[in-house]
Amino acid sequence: YHEGMAGALHIQRLISTKKACAAPRVMQQEAEYLGALSTVTHYNFADNRLLLRNSAGQVRAVLRPQR
Repeated sequence: YHEGMAGALHIQRLISTKKACAAPRVMQQEAEYLGALSTVTHYNFADNRLLLRNSAGQVRAVLRPQR
C-alpha cells in the first residue's frame, strides 16, 4: 500500500491463495473483501474504527481492533 497526504491510501497488488475453502460463502466473502480493498482511495478513523473509503467517499470496509 501507499499512504499519501490527507488520508489518501492506495492499495495495490492484492493477492490470495488459490486454495478453496470448505464453505463456498467464505470464498465469496474473500472475493468481496478483496474487491472492496481494490477500490480504496482514502481512510479515516472514527469511534475507534478504521474506515476505508472509495473515491466517492463511500465506506468500503470498516475495521476495528480485536477485544
